[in-house]
Amino acid sequence: MEFNTEKLEITDLSEIKIGNDVRWKGKVKFPDSPRGKSIIVFQVRGELIAIPSKCPHEGYKLDNAHFVSECQIECTAHQNIYSLLPGGLPTYKVIAEENSLYIIRNNYYTFFKGQ
Repeated sequence: MEFNTEKLEITDLSEIKIGNDVRWKGKVKFPDSPRGKSIIVFQVRGELIAIPSKCPHEGYKLDNAHFVSECQIECTAHQNIYSLLPGGLPTYKVIAEENSLYIIRNNYYTFFKGQ
């Protein structure tokens, strides 16, 4: 099976600081969502990753989620803990090019399905 990969720009980026932690909130325009979907970008183990901006439990914003370990965040609404590694919350790899951030999406793994 062949996988198609595409690079989608993250727009409307804004920096969020919580203590010593920095993350970014933005939007990604998917082909099936021209208005865009909100995401949060974290740095985990030296890599940038993007997750949906809302908690999968009840849709609360993850902008203010706290790190409870190097790779886990806690939703402040109900204290649910989510892994930022593959297999936890759905994630996208993020790359930086020419002063812009992009998510890498392929037809094998799409995290906004059902949201």
